[in-house]
Amino acid sequence: MSESETRIDPLNDLLFKKMLATDSQKTVLQGFIKDFFNIQAALNEIILVTPYSIKSYKEYFLANGDKKTDDFDNLKEISVLRETLRDVTVVINTADLLIELQIYHDKYFIVRSLYYLCDRFCANYNMPGKMELDKEGNPYRYSSLRPVYAMNIVKREYFSQDEDAIHIFKFYDKEHELTLNKEYLMLGYFELLKKKVQNTNQGYWRTLFLTGTVAADAPDYINLAKNLIDFVNLDEDERKMVSAIERAEANYHSIIGTAYDEGHDDGEVKKGIRAAVNNVIMFHCSISVAMEAAELDSKYRDEVISELKKRNIFFTEE
Repeated sequence: MSESETRIDPLNDLLFKKMLATDSQKTVLQGFIKDFFNIQAALNEIILVTPYSIKSYKEYFLANGDKKTDDFDNLKEISVLRETLRDVTVVINTADLLIELQIYHDKYFIVRSLYYLCDRFCANYNMPGKMELDKEGNPYRYSSLRPVYAMNIVKREYFSQDEDAIHIFKFYDKEHELTLNKEYLMLGYFELLKKKVQNTNQGYWRTLFLTGTVAADAPDYINLAKNLIDFVNLDEDERKMVSAIERAEANYHSIIGTAYDEGHDDGEVKKGIRAAVNNVIMFHCSISVAMEAAELDSKYRDEVISELKKRNIFFTEE
């Protein structure tokens, strides 16, 4: 396969951040802000708190990995490779914006995304140079707090009650149909597995995130986003890092999947043993009959006997 044909996941941690957080290509981020936050932000007002840098990625891994080498092929520390933050934090004139990527299932992701939102909001408290002053020059400390809006891009379904890809949560008094004087906090989710978007450009983003391709009539900034992450346009360090991250993700989820399967199987066995014991107690049948009724493999016979003995329950072998 040629370099131009090499396919890599657009939702790879490094590529996602390069796509939206490259300081010299902020038109991509400007377009994303317009399409998902409905905010028209001028380029000169967009400030990336942590701009993309392959150098910072290298430094992070070298500082936290066991092997102090820049040969990413030798980096086997899965936990280190998975620790890099996926978020993009942006400051504009009217608010702080968070863009978070969550590919895999996490039962605590909703509360975690709420924590990130509130943490960013509280971080602006008592911010020097951002507070209003009274007549004597004393600061109003809460005046430095500003709106924070988050959009979480997720590759699983969190809201199964409808087919909408976008869900946005705000403060609202339902009984009196009132909102606050300002939208201080907004928590949004973009479910990639759903097709019902709010505008055409969100559909183009969805296609890019899922397939790495762009429709012919997509805006220029989405085409630019694709070009930024095309394999042929990555430098050597980026290619190594992308491959290392993908391997780490694959290894991690293989380990987690195996652990789940083993845990699931173990749970089924324990359930079968309990069922066999209960059969002996309730029906006064032999162990063989009890295990057959519980659909429990004969190799677990000793475990059933051990459990019956622990409970001081009389039983017959056949």
